[in-house]
Amino acid sequence: MNELDDALLRCLRSRRVALWIEGTVQSGILNEAAGLPWVKIWSSVSRASLSSALAHAKNRKPLFFDRPDDAPQAWNESEYIVVYDVQSSTTSDRLELVRRQAWNEGLKQLIQGWDGIILILTERMASLQLGRDIELISALAPASIIVLQHGLLSGASADGLTNLVTWQGPLLDFVREALSVCSEQEKVDVLDLKHASGVRIEGADFDVIAGSWTLLRRGHLAPASRVSQKDFDHFLSGTIGTWEVGYWQLMSAGISHDRGGIANEGTTAGDANSVDPVALAVDAIKALDFADRDPSQQVDVLTLAAESGSGCTTLLRQLALAVARAGYPTFISQPNVRDLSTDSLADAVVAVQSAWAAARDRSAKGSGHGTLPVCIIVDADAELQSDRSRLMSKLQSLGRKVYVVRALTRSRSEMAELPTALHLKSEATENQILALGRHLSAFGSRYGLVPLPSDDEWHSYYRSFKGVQAGFHGEIVTPPLFLVGLHIFVKDRVRDERSLEQYLYRKWLEIDAPSGKELVRVLAAAGSYGLAVPFETAARVAELRPALFGQLQENEDRALDVFCQWTRPPTNQSDWAVAIRHQALGVLLGRVLFPDQATAPYSALLPVLSTLTSKEEDRWFADNLAYRLGQRFGSYSAPFSLDVDTANQKAARAIFASFPKELRSSSRTILHHHARYYIKVLKACIEAIAEPEHTIEPRSATIRLAEAAADEAQAILDVALDLPEQNDRRSSLLTTLSAALGTLSRALLSVGSKSYANRSLKYFWDSIDAAQEAVNFDGGNGHANFNLIDTIQKALQNSLPLAVSQELELFEVADNCLVTLQQLHSTKRWSNVDDLGGQESVGGLIVEQLALAKRLSARTKSSIGPAFFDSPAGLMIRIREVVGPDDLSQAFRDPKRALTLRKLRGSFEDHELRAGRALQYLYKLYLHDPIGRLNFAHRRELLRLLKACSVEEYEPYRHDEATLSCQLGEFEPAETLFNQLREARQAEPSRWYWHNERVLIEVVEGAARPREFAIEVVDAANGWGRIKGLDRIRIKIQPNQFSGLSKGSFHRACVRFRTGGLQAVRDRFARDDLLEMGLA
Repeated sequence: MNELDDALLRCLRSRRVALWIEGTVQSGILNEAAGLPWVKIWSSVSRASLSSALAHAKNRKPLFFDRPDDAPQAWNESEYIVVYDVQSSTTSDRLELVRRQAWNEGLKQLIQGWDGIILILTERMASLQLGRDIELISALAPASIIVLQHGLLSGASADGLTNLVTWQGPLLDFVREALSVCSEQEKVDVLDLKHASGVRIEGADFDVIAGSWTLLRRGHLAPASRVSQKDFDHFLSGTIGTWEVGYWQLMSAGISHDRGGIANEGTTAGDANSVDPVALAVDAIKALDFADRDPSQQVDVLTLAAESGSGCTTLLRQLALAVARAGYPTFISQPNVRDLSTDSLADAVVAVQSAWAAARDRSAKGSGHGTLPVCIIVDADAELQSDRSRLMSKLQSLGRKVYVVRALTRSRSEMAELPTALHLKSEATENQILALGRHLSAFGSRYGLVPLPSDDEWHSYYRSFKGVQAGFHGEIVTPPLFLVGLHIFVKDRVRDERSLEQYLYRKWLEIDAPSGKELVRVLAAAGSYGLAVPFETAARVAELRPALFGQLQENEDRALDVFCQWTRPPTNQSDWAVAIRHQALGVLLGRVLFPDQATAPYSALLPVLSTLTSKEEDRWFADNLAYRLGQRFGSYSAPFSLDVDTANQKAARAIFASFPKELRSSSRTILHHHARYYIKVLKACIEAIAEPEHTIEPRSATIRLAEAAADEAQAILDVALDLPEQNDRRSSLLTTLSAALGTLSRALLSVGSKSYANRSLKYFWDSIDAAQEAVNFDGGNGHANFNLIDTIQKALQNSLPLAVSQELELFEVADNCLVTLQQLHSTKRWSNVDDLGGQESVGGLIVEQLALAKRLSARTKSSIGPAFFDSPAGLMIRIREVVGPDDLSQAFRDPKRALTLRKLRGSFEDHELRAGRALQYLYKLYLHDPIGRLNFAHRRELLRLLKACSVEEYEPYRHDEATLSCQLGEFEPAETLFNQLREARQAEPSRWYWHNERVLIEVVEGAARPREFAIEVVDAANGWGRIKGLDRIRIKIQPNQFSGLSKGSFHRACVRFRTGGLQAVRDRFARDDLLEMGLA
């Protein structure tokens, strides 16, 4: 070898280079080698020699460690380099043997899992020993490329070392070639930002996120100077990896067609309101740049709901380039990413913005707000990971300008559930297809490529390639395959769906080796669910290994390339995954290979599933498979049948049964969706109970199956709730269970038998218990609140056999919850509910609640007597009748109704309230009253009574107690409460806390206004200060909100209440808070 191959270049350009120095090395070679950007060094030369070499190369300062455990997990890589000292200090052969054994053990810890180049510098070490060391390195770090000088290693010792590279000339020549590559890379490894060119970003955080995100730099934006036919074909087929700079240079050269207005706003129908997502995103981030935003409202989100085959991924990459060219830092998720490295990404956002602030041209006219928005693009294949990692909540907590573009794969029927998103459908007009063909032809002509199809052929391609889009949630049959079949059409003129299906099958038949055939079957099955299969997971199946390790004939490897693509750099074997080239191709091929399994193939996956362990890559695959399968169990999904075993039913049973017990019982995601499978069975049973003529099963058998399914779902979710939270929120699991049990209760009641009525009652109370636990834990979950109210209202409508006292108690629970739901709606703080659908749902609940109030008032008037009207339940009914369809805040703004409500509140307080719901309700009567909410001492006392009554019902108001103490001037007790709140949020991140007090106020002549304080800056760099006179109370300061921040300086500011403490804000933002509190 006398030139650097592609794999070496990739490692050098991404700075994945490590140095192993064994034996005495000439100082000239060592000095040259020291100039490379090493990540780590393992050295057996003297510390003085290496330190001198690093100093001579003006490299980073070495940090020497004798033991791996002593080395830090992270360090400032722009200043320091970690060196593991593996010097020999022995005096005899016996001691040498002991030393070698100890060294090998240490070596295992040092290099295990390394994923780059290990360059070995050696001159006099025995060939045999060097061979043993390389074998050990190769075994521990199988994806590494090991480089050494040709001739140092005997041929026998090199057998089987496929990752070994020998340099034919002097090793010094290799080092100089590598230095040249790194020098060129440094020129393009910078960011060209708005008013700041050539910004260099360093730090360990960027190394951590490199496997999850691509940060577009100058090298990505430079158009390719030449494009070969191979480059063109690889781009169209998806062979070229997005981790390679070359991919982005092809994109920058204009290989992808700008399709313009191809999306539709979810709130409108038809093509009249088409939107260009790329232009929309660029305009939006520019608007965010110039907007003077409240620190708590600096994250904007664009959601893109895309059908499979719509070209979403390519569109997102076009969008990334456009935003980066506009001068904004842009991160885009890697394909099939397992971990979004959320904390490190947040640190990277801060680092990029800080570097820009230091480098920007201050003479240029900017936005005037001292910060530059960062764009973060999350592709659809990271949907589960972005939910699990709490990506959005982390970004919002930064208080920095961030523009997030998030893609979700959704069928056309599912898009209706996302009215605020842009909808990207897998459809195209004839003119769009012809324009695509002309664009590719012009691109090919510009770079001298093979001629592409003519307009007539593209016209035929359009007319022939029309598929059928599934109408059910979570499934695709095949979308129109204009984009999916593009490469095969250009290459082989395959121009319709049936021909494409046959083409794929013929290509599969060309693979003679059983291993290759089986690998394609596995990938087609996984691809039907939109998944890649981790390399290490697939490699445990013996039959797949020959295909995975490249042991097939060359022609079979080429046939495999039609189907397979790697989703990670080949130098990073520990994080490899292999996938079918497109989900739709998996579906097409699956229809031929698994005709009896339709669009839910499973048989090919079972051998892979049976070998799963608790390792990270296995959990990633299992959780995503369960999640994708679970999408087929929703309300809009194809129904289950009691008479025919549908494809989804068979797939679900087989897949969940194949997960190893240890893995299944430790994954909340798997358990959640396994329970949803039984709930889907339960729904089929309930439909059969309501309409027994639609099934051949006897009603008694259907009821037994329904109860068995409900019990199984309840048992599974009980286990899931005891596990650490992943992406499946506790309240969602409980609401899923509650809704199912409530539906079963109503179904059993409809049978009409007394015995079934009693069983109905049992399931009803189980449903209420689960619903109340969900609401107490996560009061912001709009669906959980809706479910609790709806379950109660339907039970009272259907005359469930309840005592009058139980009906009144349930009315209290429902009305207290309805007040919460109305508050969430008015403040738009709820989750799981869109505004339009939520407004209709709340309106329906209010109408039904008023009807129940009227009915209960009439019934209890005769059965209980006049005393009922002054009981807590009677007073709540009267309050509901006074409030009517409005929420409490609206009713209190009406002077006449406000007087009545305050009088009823006084009567309410005359009772000794012992139920948590009653104390919550009373607290809300003060909170929504502009006069009553200023009675801070009484409100805090009510919360303390609530805490004594029910800790679980008090918990959502913990933040209110802390902020009310601040309003009363008791800052030190409040700081203790804030500390407790921060600890509680770390333990249970998804638990909901009300944030009713927004800003510290003072009351002057009966009017509230923000209170100003003198804030002393304690830490200008990290934005911390303290209120003058309160040395122990820390307050957060956003640097871009105040000019001239320096340690010891004072600034006048108002005090906002954050979730975990205090924050200094300008008066304008404080007055916005006052308005939100209803006091402006």
